[in-house]
Amino acid sequence: MLVGSFFGAAASATSASAKHESHAVSLGMNAMVTTLATVASARKARGRRGNAWRVYGPTATTAASVALLCADPMRHVLQDHELWTTNSAMYRPGCEHGDIRCLSVVGWVFLTCTYLGFACLIVGALWNADALGKLGREFRRRLESDDVDL
Repeated sequence: MLVGSFFGAAASATSASAKHESHAVSLGMNAMVTTLATVASARKARGRRGNAWRVYGPTATTAASVALLCADPMRHVLQDHELWTTNSAMYRPGCEHGDIRCLSVVGWVFLTCTYLGFACLIVGALWNADALGKLGREFRRRLESDDVDL
């Protein structure tokens, strides 16, 4: 995803065709990375025990990140190929600031999708790795070993 972001930043200073290509590469890389994370989570779900949410929750959360993180690159690709032209601008026309204050409704929706997508990916990956459980067990182990030293 970082490489895709690099292509997006590099294309902002180059030709329109390079920009179109960078949007497509960014979409493909986002889709590939998040889909592979979802597949890895689904494979690990086979070994989990518990209710459906406990077994498939990490996979569902990671799968949600696929759609959310691919939404904005897909908007760019659709705009590049002139398949979505009306009301698809990220920024309001005529706004002088050129930053977050100038986002249109579409801009806010897709920015929110991006942030939610990263949140889902991070939560799904940490949940899949049982990071909180491992931290809790390590914390308890260290507390118990501190009691022995006293």
